[in-house]
Amino acid sequence: MSIEIIKERHFKAGYTIQYRQLLSDAAGDGPPVVIKSAVTPEGHYIGDSGRAYQLIVKRGIKPEKVASNHSVCSVGFSKREQRWYGWSHRAIYGFKVGDTFKVSDPDGVVTTSTLATLEDCKREAVAFAASVS
Repeated sequence: MSIEIIKERHFKAGYTIQYRQLLSDAAGDGPPVVIKSAVTPEGHYIGDSGRAYQLIVKRGIKPEKVASNHSVCSVGFSKREQRWYGWSHRAIYGFKVGDTFKVSDPDGVVTTSTLATLEDCKREAVAFAASVS
């Protein structure tokens, strides 16, 4: 099976919709299948067009991959909200400086933690994305 990009639509908001045709390696396997995928300007997969619209246009998030060996964007920063978001196909959550949450250690001792920097927020967004994927 191979994939060929047959059409692209570029949006000012900062993403592209690619129409990808799946080609069968064996002749006569039926009609070709076309899939619409949203990608970043760097070509990293975001999801379907609805997901890209919600993340980028509605929330102002710039999607990115957690690591170079990942194939899907699952975190991103919203400048207008000053939040790092983490998501999967099931859930999305944003973290901002000043957010507090309870943390339980292995002995069951519960403490309150506050996100002090944007780097703390990104770390929590990455952890959230991993937990819901």
